[in-house]
Amino acid sequence: MTGVGTVAVVAGGEQFVLRADRTLWIPGCRMLVVADLHLGKSAVFRRHGLPVPEGDTERDLERLSGAIAAQGAEQLLIAGDFFHAPAAQSQEVLALVRRWRSEHAGLAVRLVVGNHDRGRAMPPADLEFAVSEESHEAGGLRFVHDPGRAGPGAYAVAGHLHPAVRLRGGGRSVPCFWLREAGLVLPGFGTFTGGARVRPGEGERVFAVADGMVVEVPGRLVAGS
Repeated sequence: MTGVGTVAVVAGGEQFVLRADRTLWIPGCRMLVVADLHLGKSAVFRRHGLPVPEGDTERDLERLSGAIAAQGAEQLLIAGDFFHAPAAQSQEVLALVRRWRSEHAGLAVRLVVGNHDRGRAMPPADLEFAVSEESHEAGGLRFVHDPGRAGPGAYAVAGHLHPAVRLRGGGRSVPCFWLREAGLVLPGFGTFTGGARVRPGEGERVFAVADGMVVEVPGRLVAGS
């Protein structure tokens, strides 16, 4: 297996660029797509007395800014779960997010609502995000949070599952892009999101993300497949 910082694939009649920072670039509409940031998750855990390190929100926003700049993105689509919970919106976290937004004031940002984006967990109105409750369609694609709710028809781009893959013979699980016939599932973007191991089925492909590279993993090498 070999890997590089980006891998281009074609699916659903669209060209996708899978990036090692766990973002997706769609050159046809100059859109960067990201899922499951869960900003402020570590802050929530610390409020409950769990000794987790600080700094994940700032680092994740810096990674996101780097991807936006690298691709010259004109649009950012968030496929659900921007904040982790209402308690994630601490003064410190909101200050970081507002500073990030001011640095990208001209960027069109759309949030497709995820299961964590409810009630007081929704982004504040002053961030000026366009909001799609269930899905958003653009360029022949359907953007959703949960791939199980994509419905028939358009090729889906989703998050929610935080897919991860582990090689046969041991080692740690790493985030992955999961390319299926019905759609593409993105890895969780947030540093502190964790992952759920997936087993690619017939005709499916997985692209592991590790050490600054995107690597396609043949199904025969995936643990448990």
